[in-house]
Amino acid sequence: MDLTGRPAPACAVAAALPRLRHRPGPLIADLARAAAGGAVVALPLLVVDGMNGVLQLALIALVLLFAAFAVQRGLKLTESWTADGHHIVRRGTIGQSRLDLSRLKTFRLEHFAPRKGAGWFRLRLVDDGGVRLAAEDTLEDFHRLVALALAAAEARALPLDDVTTHNLAALGLARGIA
Repeated sequence: MDLTGRPAPACAVAAALPRLRHRPGPLIADLARAAAGGAVVALPLLVVDGMNGVLQLALIALVLLFAAFAVQRGLKLTESWTADGHHIVRRGTIGQSRLDLSRLKTFRLEHFAPRKGAGWFRLRLVDDGGVRLAAEDTLEDFHRLVALALAAAEARALPLDDVTTHNLAALGLARGIA
């Protein structure tokens, strides 16, 4: 917020956002889980003779699912997020995306909790040009990215749903406090 009590323009906040990278610990743990799950599912394919064709296809599909998850988590290790003027820029192995904060259309902060006391946050952003970005809290200084996007959402007077407002409060970023 500026001294008048209004949200700071997104470009002013963008200058304060450093290059963000994912913390490797959680992603490496996901890679280990994907490898273990894929190995457990693949084992029957390797040791059981005369397996039903439908069961074989189901197990192959599960191995491919674990492999796709491992690739997705591995690609996150190469990502970096920065602010460039009015843009949030995500760079990675397979290219880059630039979301225009001055044209922000959707701001959503989700929390996923598979069990009590655990879980993770995901920030979903969409601009008027159709650019979509989703950031997870495995990013170092994730709250700074959320604060930057929140300032842009407030500058555009975007409505926030109750879930997003609740999750902002859980991160210590109550609406109106970017």
